[in-house]
Amino acid sequence: MKLKNRIKPIFLLYALIAALLGLLAGPPNWIQWDTESYVKAGHVLLNGTLDVFRTPVYPFLISFFRMFLGEWFSTGIIALQVLMFILSVYCFSLLCSYFLKNHLVYNITVALYAFHPTMLMWQKLILTESLSISVMVIFIYLLVKYIHDNNYSSIILSQLFLIFLLFLRPAFVYLIPLNLIFWGYWMAKKNFIRSLVGMLGALVVAAFFGYYCYSFEKQYGIWGTSNVSDVNQYWILSEAGLIDLNAIPNEQMKIDVERFQKVILYRSDHIILFDILQRRYGLSACHDMVVNSIKNNLGAYIKSRIKSFWTEGTASVGCWEEHRDLLTRLGLFTSLNFFQYITFLIIYIVMFFCYLRKNGMWFISVYLLLIAGGGMFVAIAGAPNFWGRLAVTCIPVSFLLFGQELDFIYTKLKNKEC
Repeated sequence: MKLKNRIKPIFLLYALIAALLGLLAGPPNWIQWDTESYVKAGHVLLNGTLDVFRTPVYPFLISFFRMFLGEWFSTGIIALQVLMFILSVYCFSLLCSYFLKNHLVYNITVALYAFHPTMLMWQKLILTESLSISVMVIFIYLLVKYIHDNNYSSIILSQLFLIFLLFLRPAFVYLIPLNLIFWGYWMAKKNFIRSLVGMLGALVVAAFFGYYCYSFEKQYGIWGTSNVSDVNQYWILSEAGLIDLNAIPNEQMKIDVERFQKVILYRSDHIILFDILQRRYGLSACHDMVVNSIKNNLGAYIKSRIKSFWTEGTASVGCWEEHRDLLTRLGLFTSLNFFQYITFLIIYIVMFFCYLRKNGMWFISVYLLLIAGGGMFVAIAGAPNFWGRLAVTCIPVSFLLFGQELDFIYTKLKNKEC
């Protein structure tokens, strides 16, 4: 079926109904506990310095809307997230038109994305998840559009949206090497000059990211974009009892760390305690403590991550025990259910090597698999809990791959009937 016959106004209906459901239902508290950290980061960034905890995109957006709407800034953020979601549904429908042959499978796949409870729930929360999902879809769409249309606009826009993602959430750092791989492949495979422009754009993005990390190092003493990874690793090490006190050269810091291990009341206390250590001894000393503790207890650290696998995979079950509305429960259950991503990716890998590798779109399918795998790895390696929350950007990629599987199965069954 031709592309022009497959892109219908139904996508707009999907998006509008889904956005309305998300706004009318879902969690009543739009401001979450870590929203405040983005507000504080906005003040820091506007003063001309880098924030230690948050990268600049979301804090700047909050500061922008606070400038015009004051304490009603959440209204502007939510409106932006809803608009980006609607645009992402449109881009997702176009992506499906490139991948899928059957019209019914096409509509099912687009509807799965548009009405997925996770999509609906995150739109109205002042957190980065909603924009992360929507912009990831747009970024992938622009790459696929370049493959089909071979135009400069797709190159430029894709790299701009990639910069947006990188400074929205540091967890997207794995997209930098994947971006270089994409343009390197198409330089060898397709129009060399245009793909070379894409590669130059990818190098500029990498250099821009590197310069930000360098600026962060000048201010805080470590090369990176924020202290989030150190905070998370401190949390993981503390819960596993793997902080190596012998790896701390400062005696007073060693005493503080040992004392802090005995005063944990809630899991989130690790964030507060790390902040105290950072203020007293500097981020560089805290970073060294974390890195050396992992190096000196690598085997035990890996075992602790494996032990956490079942706990985090079933974390979403607890959502049903809490007093929340149905949409919020569904949204939390589907976004925090980490096992769904693992199961799906295993099934897709098996099907790919058995059947789908012969497809003319095999490279982009592998590329999508790498994006999903990268997101999964970051969640497993970097998140102390709620792995599914960090992996929510795998949802649209998973649905694209699922659509391919469904399309293949439907076509096989239809051919047998004939």
